Amino acid sequence: MKKNKKLAVVMALLLTLTMAGGTGVAFGDIDYSQWDSGGTSGQPKDLQGTSLYSQAKAFLDKGVITGDTDGLFHPERTIKRSEFAAIIARATNNASQLNTSEQAQYFGDLKGYSWAKGYINRCYEVNLMQGVGNSRFNPGGTISYQEVMTAILRAKGINDATMAAYGTWPNNYIKYTQLYNLTGTVRVTDWAAPITKGEVVQLMYKNMPKSTVDTPSIVIATNRVGTTVTATVTVTGTGTHTFQWYDGSGLIAGATSSTYSWTTGSGSYYVKVTTSKTGYEDVVFTSAMYS
Repeated sequence: MKKNKKLAVVMALLLTLTMAGGTGVAFGDIDYSQWDSGGTSGQPKDLQGTSLYSQAKAFLDKGVITGDTDGLFHPERTIKRSEFAAIIARATNNASQLNTSEQAQYFGDLKGYSWAKGYINRCYEVNLMQGVGNSRFNPGGTISYQEVMTAILRAKGINDATMAAYGTWPNNYIKYTQLYNLTGTVRVTDWAAPITKGEVVQLMYKNMPKSTVDTPSIVIATNRVGTTVTATVTVTGTGTHTFQWYDGSGLIAGATSSTYSWTTGSGSYYVKVTTSKTGYEDVVFTSAMYS
């Protein structure tokens, strides 16, 4: 694999309307150029030669997830709710606001988890994770398959309003996951059971965009709210490409060109670019213009 390439098989670009109150939640970028660094020095020995290696390394390279103090990854171990909060916050580019988030007092059972408080609060603020009732988060409790998939789907822009058509939690998120086969090779027999670290890696890897691209913000000035913004995405390459735009409610019908215009208001907008070419191409956000 050549270095410094950007994989654009499936890409999701997040446009955050800052002044209008949008919240940025999108999977973080993975630097795939680090995969061909050569050698295995410093890599967890219990990952070497396994099918999980490349998936786990993608997250290890970016500090989204870590190995244990004994130098091993321990994919068979379960994960605490506090640990997963840190993982999903890093993976969704929400770890940059921890200093502010950790000042909030949403939960009363975080004593001994000061290292995780910012992650937990941030996940709560952007609706990736919820408490367990009575102002408790249960940071030391193990996280389940259904809780992990709920967070992943929310990070993909699937909100509770969309899920209402599938029933109530957790059955609605389970049904949606099964309908679209979002678990891949991970076989789940009890959705309420604790998930393992290795399975978390597999589910996140399967459901995250595999491209390296910045996620720009469009700052809407107060006197511009209510006007029209036109955004354009450009693909450099020879493959055939298709485009689909999304907002917080899901797919926007008919929005299938490289350019999309909307009247500014609160919310987030995404564009998914799919290429028929096998290989690497650059996908870049190029402009956002008022009209």
